[in-house]
Amino acid sequence: MVLEIVRDYVRKIALGLKVVGIVNLQMAYKDGTVYVLEANPRSSRTIPFVSKAVGLPRPRLAANVMIDKSLPRAGLSPGAKTPYVSVKEVLLPFDKLPGADVLLGPEMRSTGEVMGIDYKLGLAFFKAELSADNPLPLEGLVFISVKDDDKAAVAVAARKLADAGLKIIATDNTAEYLINRAYWWSV
Repeated sequence: MVLEIVRDYVRKIALGLKVVGIVNLQMAYKDGTVYVLEANPRSSRTIPFVSKAVGLPRPRLAANVMIDKSLPRAGLSPGAKTPYVSVKEVLLPFDKLPGADVLLGPEMRSTGEVMGIDYKLGLAFFKAELSADNPLPLEGLVFISVKDDDKAAVAVAARKLADAGLKIIATDNTAEYLINRAYWWSV
């Protein structure tokens, strides 16, 4: 359902902007609604990732479309699906660039990206983290602090982390919610 909405938005936006070639769309999904954050009629560093993830040379297809070939003549069949999940993970510069600013913001401050592919999301995520040299912790503390609207959702994630053997610490309000509403959690 969500993918159908995304595909519909992409088609309408690309046609509305009269894009010939590649369009870079940033979207978000929350509470049953797909939001369009931005649309740029240009390529981006995401294109190589998408090409590898779907197994199609998107830049070549776009170039063929730009020289007036139809999508089918350029080699694209609509609705092609992959049987696997692809996860892109950023490579952050903290260990590799001494003195790099560790404060994250909306600007991209990465030194690259890696990809994890598998038939299951969890394994694809694990592979991406492993490739980025971010080993997933098997022990230790997890600090949680979220706004009131997110406390119910984070309680589910906190439970999974606790079940995996990680200890949970939280800000006063989040801890109070977990203690009073998520009955599995105790101080």
